[in-house]
Amino acid sequence: MTAGTHSRRRFLVRSTAMGAMAALAARGTRAGEEPAQTPEPAPEPLRCAMIGVGKRGGALLQTLLELDNVQVVALADTYDVWRNRALAWCKQKNDETSDYVEYDRLLKKEKLDAVFIATPPHSLAPAALEALEQHCAVYIERPMALTWEAAKAVRAKARETGAVVQVGSQYRSTDLHLQAREILASGGLGKLAMVQVNHYDVGQTLDPESLPKEATEESLHWPLFLGETREYPFDPLRYFYWVHFEEYSGGLNGGMLADHLDTFHFLSGAGMPARVMSAGSLAKFADGRSCPDTVNTIVEYPGGLQFTYTATLTNDRFGVEERYICTSGALHIRNMQEMTIYREDIEENLKSNGPNTRAHIEDFLAAVRSGGTPRATVDEGFHTAAACHMAVLSDQSGKAVTWDAQAETAVV
Repeated sequence: MTAGTHSRRRFLVRSTAMGAMAALAARGTRAGEEPAQTPEPAPEPLRCAMIGVGKRGGALLQTLLELDNVQVVALADTYDVWRNRALAWCKQKNDETSDYVEYDRLLKKEKLDAVFIATPPHSLAPAALEALEQHCAVYIERPMALTWEAAKAVRAKARETGAVVQVGSQYRSTDLHLQAREILASGGLGKLAMVQVNHYDVGQTLDPESLPKEATEESLHWPLFLGETREYPFDPLRYFYWVHFEEYSGGLNGGMLADHLDTFHFLSGAGMPARVMSAGSLAKFADGRSCPDTVNTIVEYPGGLQFTYTATLTNDRFGVEERYICTSGALHIRNMQEMTIYREDIEENLKSNGPNTRAHIEDFLAAVRSGGTPRATVDEGFHTAAACHMAVLSDQSGKAVTWDAQAETAVV
């Protein structure tokens, strides 16, 4: 029996045993007597590990360390500076936390209930597949995989093992989007006709002067970062600005599109698209990056529903806007924190504190303990990851990319 499976069964058995003991105690109470109140025992701490402790992974780790009944027993990262910093955080709560450069060594050695993975996209699926092989529950950052093939492999492995998998699409756990989902589902705005997303931001130039002095070929463990991608001579710009290189990221059609597209799937239940078209360009940056800094993408679904996405790193004047256009009203979400509901001549404004990563992590941990279904399942993660890769393929090929639903294959 594996560590992850053993732990989940242990939680369920403990809950059943406590229930039986309480029932026996109640039957043994004399008439007229109040049964003794036995306090609920605290659940056994979940043994967790963190793979990838950079900007996003570090934020996830700090949130995880705030939670009770969770032990971060191990972590892995290829950059020595980030790994040592994260280890210091962990040892303030658990002095026995171990650190690893290679995540596969961590997964084979540690006894774990759950693994959190927050690496660049090209490493997400390999780490998840190894964690699932060890029968661990997995929290994996979006977009879950760099390619539709890798996303399909993760889904298959999760189905094979039965492990709980949560994709880090935290907008599914944000109050504003939960309310938006209820509003659309109620039918009060009519039928959803189309969705428009505009994401305007200011990007950074790939600047060698901005790189940390500690970043050497040895401290970054360069070959481990490259993984199974194309070999390159040591280039720290690729390490720290990986989001702008197509070997490691889908760029604007990757994680950023995944946020909006998965939110749309959550609100509408649209599922897998039928066709994706995308055109990108380098409108501002000529600094060696291979991902576009400006894209226009159309995602079309069976039945004709369309999702359009315009994104740029050249100007943030208009921020982030999501418009859900329905036949009898509309939703206008701004910067993922404010929403206006339009019903005929009535306008209602709602505000939020923004993404709720803690709630999303707690939803995952609750599913691990109960064996239930998390809010962002591996099947839904597959839909989003595949659609994002279809957008990248469309931009690269200059052609529309269709989805063969029977063969579950993207066709260029």
